[in-house]
Amino acid sequence: YEETAQMKAESNARQDAATAKAQARHQNKIAALLEKYPQIEGTVFSPGGQAVSNAAILIGIHGEPATLYNRQFAYAEQSTVFSTRADGHFTIPLMPYAKAYVAHEDGFCEVALDDVKSPLAIQLAPWGRIEGTVTLEGRIAPHQKMTLRDTAGNPLSQVHLSLYAQNESDDQGRFFFDGVPPGEVMVWRMVANHYFDEQVVDVAAGITTVCQ
Repeated sequence: YEETAQMKAESNARQDAATAKAQARHQNKIAALLEKYPQIEGTVFSPGGQAVSNAAILIGIHGEPATLYNRQFAYAEQSTVFSTRADGHFTIPLMPYAKAYVAHEDGFCEVALDDVKSPLAIQLAPWGRIEGTVTLEGRIAPHQKMTLRDTAGNPLSQVHLSLYAQNESDDQGRFFFDGVPPGEVMVWRMVANHYFDEQVVDVAAGITTVCQ
């Protein structure tokens, strides 16, 4: 028992050390970008107009992941992500031809950084929701694995935000996705890790979009 506890403690210590190193690298990268490029300052506002703290601002950079999952950015430690302060204010580098994606529990926004000036006000749009029913050959299809993806594919010419979410239809074939950014997305049925029966859904901000 003592050996197991010691091994677990050593494993936790290694994980904590790796996390600390990753955070330090991220902070150093952020500091270097702010020093290299002009800075832009501003505030992120909720759909209701209140300044929001801890909103994540991801700057799209080639070679870095830009993936939205469950209302936040996955692989944030490998990306260039800034956070708003308690008063909703932020400072980010004004990089040429860059695009910023902003995610918060209250909403989402995509901002082109070409020719913007301080102070920059970013107004979040409320998340959308998808509800649907799966049928196969006219019959309700329960317990189908459903996947939500972006429609942009994987262009090499520009950075884009990838979207990923999964759910399963219930006994009545019903499924849903919460926290969906406004715009066109693709809903797929998955079988043995293969995509089938894709459908493009135009998601509106703040409302439920129904698909069949």
